Amino acid sequence: MLGSHKFYKLNKSKKAQWYTHHDLNIMKLLNIEYKIKQNVTNALLYYANDCLRGNKTFQPFVKYMTDLENVTGKEYIKPIRNALWGFMSLKNKNVIRLKGSDTIDVSDLFVDNIVNNKNVTVVKTVETSNIFKYSWARCSIFLTAYCRFQMIKIILQCPNLDDIILINTDGFISKTIQPHLVISPNIGDFKLKTQGGCIIHNSNNVVFK
Repeated sequence: MLGSHKFYKLNKSKKAQWYTHHDLNIMKLLNIEYKIKQNVTNALLYYANDCLRGNKTFQPFVKYMTDLENVTGKEYIKPIRNALWGFMSLKNKNVIRLKGSDTIDVSDLFVDNIVNNKNVTVVKTVETSNIFKYSWARCSIFLTAYCRFQMIKIILQCPNLDDIILINTDGFISKTIQPHLVISPNIGDFKLKTQGGCIIHNSNNVVFK
């Protein structure tokens, strides 16, 4: 990738990263040049005739949840609606608890997380040959990239771009309320989650006062 933009950065961690055609569209939108390596074995190509469109696949579920929401209230339905996303992306995680001088062989495993407590070390691993529980998991990276693409397109129309100081997958932090945005509790609109001063340590660690 040649060039950069404050609204889009490549993840430079050592973990495997996946990028989709939505990411490429984001780079085009932000005038970031990129080169695609040819004949790379981990490049997964999807052709239109072989794909299921998201609106055909998920629309009945979303409509059903929306109709229920109008009856029961948003606080009950939102966790259920979001559960579909989490269920489709479930990983084959194993939790291993080590005590004292215990050791494990992780040569065939991906170490997802390590937590050190006083008396035990908790290691979460994933089998590298069988990462996800369901084949639907491949949808997750496309859904994430698509949402980010749509959000960036909307943000770029805001008049006070310099006030936007941090963007995450599904939201952003701004010094001011952006007048261009539609803020409401409705599906598809932006929500004002927190308001006030904050300290940004990094993209994953933001502390609001």
